[in-house]
Amino acid sequence: MYAKENSMRQVTSIQFVSDEKGNTQAVLIPIREWEKIQKELKMLREMKSMKKHLRKALSEVKKMKQGELPKMDMKSFLNEC
Repeated sequence: MYAKENSMRQVTSIQFVSDEKGNTQAVLIPIREWEKIQKELKMLREMKSMKKHLRKALSEVKKMKQGELPKMDMKSFLNEC
């Protein structure tokens, strides 16, 4: 068993499962730690999606300014959402 200090300054028990040759096959962590990881992963995925949509929106605004796309008024924009 291996104890590691995480960024929250709590000591977390981590267990490494090895095969007969000593190769690590799995890692066991406490369920609370797993839940924290899942929550952070969800948040990161949401942020990634938001950035993707913002990039697309900025690209569309640029194309509108260049005349490559028709400009849109606020009412049309809100109806699109």
